[in-house]
Amino acid sequence: PGTFRALEIDSKLGPKYFGQMQLAYGLGYFGSLPLWGYVADRGSKRFIILLGCFCWSFFSFLMTTSPHITMFLVFRFLGGISLSCVGPVIQNYSPVFPVTSRGRFFGAVSFSRTMSGMVAGYFTTTFSQQIMYGMRGWKIAFLTHSGLSFLLAMAILFMFQDPPSQGAG
Repeated sequence: PGTFRALEIDSKLGPKYFGQMQLAYGLGYFGSLPLWGYVADRGSKRFIILLGCFCWSFFSFLMTTSPHITMFLVFRFLGGISLSCVGPVIQNYSPVFPVTSRGRFFGAVSFSRTMSGMVAGYFTTTFSQQIMYGMRGWKIAFLTHSGLSFLLAMAILFMFQDPPSQGAG
């Protein structure tokens, strides 16, 4: 939402389209949660999170290059699907931590997720309408977010291992 005014200026589109962008993201995100839960029970958790981070990075990048609202909506929808894998999959990492520190682990994950959203929202809102390096601030914010998501995907690739299997329940 912090980018809506800048997008409105750049694209000459009104609030109706921004509602559609949020709807596309929400449908992708919430509609795919059951699928990710199913896949998380059966597949490599590391690969799923890696795929989600990489795809989120890719679709965030594509949104900055999107020449038409339809493509922007498609990339928002696909980005929502990509990001929604984190919640169901991260829960499978609880066996890695002793019972006495699982609350701390989930608290830290929730804290980082919320804090990064707040920081991203602040900077996106603050700089979205400014011109920097020859482009709008909202595009720089999306590209920065894309780059950080890519770096996270690389960290997952080289540093994460799948949690131990719980066996058939």
